[in-house]
Amino acid sequence: MGARVLDSVFSMTVFSIVSWCPDCGRRTRHNGDVKIAVSRKRAEPRRSTLRHVLVAGGSVDEWAAFSEEQWRARLADLVNIARSSGARHVTVHPHEPSGLDGRAVVESSVLETMRRVVVEDGIRVVVDPVVDGRERIVGAVSSWPRSRKVTEKRLSAALFGEAGEPDLVVVLGPDDRLPSSLVWELAYGELVFVAVHWFELGSGHLEAAVDDYAGRQRRFGGVE
Repeated sequence: MGARVLDSVFSMTVFSIVSWCPDCGRRTRHNGDVKIAVSRKRAEPRRSTLRHVLVAGGSVDEWAAFSEEQWRARLADLVNIARSSGARHVTVHPHEPSGLDGRAVVESSVLETMRRVVVEDGIRVVVDPVVDGRERIVGAVSSWPRSRKVTEKRLSAALFGEAGEPDLVVVLGPDDRLPSSLVWELAYGELVFVAVHWFELGSGHLEAAVDDYAGRQRRFGGVE
């Protein structure tokens, strides 16, 4: 069986699940029901296509529990991955809200303290704590004059700016649960699910996701 496709409005997006073993230096890619062990020999970066990487992982309260030292280390990992893969933009969103009932328990003022922008060697990393993708879309168009027509191109520019829509979307967690923070981003990006907790995410997991992307033929929403 080949790669599975998502149902509903995302039925044209192909995804894989990647796990990485730091002890044996090997990663495992799951394409649908197929499980293939792959050595961690880095694939040649597809610099011509990989420009924008998006990572969705952790809950808002887990982000709040992250120390400044942990954030600095995480941001450094993201910059290094972007540098080695040829990407110029990295965006990070939480996977889900806080609280067992699905409602965020972190106040909006605290959420804003989590927002970060790092620019290093021409690489821009943006940490955006907004957990509802619909909220970001509403915010992008709320300031537009009534006379301005909403088009796909204008909305995409308002959401992503010069970064453009993400090429690679790395989702931390199981493949049966899509992040509430992503709505627009799931249409054309290549999805890679990484079965790792937010606190355990390391550079090796991100390298495996980039390697998986590098071995694909971009379909931009299409299937073979």
